[in-house]
Formats: sequence, structure tokens, C-alpha cells
Amino acid sequence: MHVNPTKQEPEQGPTRALTALFRSAAAALVVIAGIMSLALQLYQARTNEHYYMTVLFALWVSSPFVAMIWLWKYSDKWITQSRLVAFLDMILISMLSMAVYINNLLNPRMAQPAFVFVVVPAISWIFIGVMVLVAVYLTRKRGV
Repeated sequence: MHVNPTKQEPEQGPTRALTALFRSAAAALVVIAGIMSLALQLYQARTNEHYYMTVLFALWVSSPFVAMIWLWKYSDKWITQSRLVAFLDMILISMLSMAVYINNLLNPRMAQPAFVFVVVPAISWIFIGVMVLVAVYLTRKRGV
């Protein structure tokens, strides 16, 4: 069976409003969390003398947010269920990332202070991968 990801079921009533609400919330949170995560990472690296490491960490920390922005932009081609799953995942990743980074700022680790800036983006990428797999599964299951 051929899957056409651009064909969607028509959204009606509450579903349309809910999707629009989650889409807007996801966009705002991803952008805000991405900027704040990058700012917190740069703040934590302010005493680091290895500038190339700071740049690499900045790219690594911001990469999940760039991917989520890209997915947000192209999610309009997915079915409604897939979009809702994606938007909820984006909201959760953004909020949890910020919670961990703020906790790291308020309760700094003495040993291996960059640990959270390595692990959080890796876990975010895992959740993004699962999100895409669920979206593909739901789209194929619908036969759209």
C-alpha cells in the first residue's frame, strides 16, 4: 500500500482548535527553550578556555531544538493524531530540558559539570526519534 503523507483528514471543531493550540504552544516553547538552553550552556562554559569545545557543545545542545523546529514546520503534512503526538513531545522535551538545565544552574555539579549538556540532548534525540516513528506508524495505520 502506498502512503501519501500529504493527504489529511479534515479537521473539525474541537480537534482543529486543540491542534492549533498545541502547535502554537510547541513553537513558542521550542524557541524559548532552545534560546535559554543555549544561554545556560554558554553561561556554564564562561570559564572554559577551550573555545572550540564551547562551540561544539553549543551545537550539540541546540541540535534537538533545531530538529524540533524543522519537524514543527513540516508536521502540517501529517495526520492530526501524528501532529498532536509530535506537538506534545516537543512541549515535553522543551520543558524537561529547561528543568534539568535550570536545576544544573541552581545546583551545580562539582565533578563533570558538562554532564547534563551531553546527556540531555542525547535523550532528547531519542525522544525525537520515537516521536517520528510514532508519527509514521500512525500515518501508515490510517492508510492515508
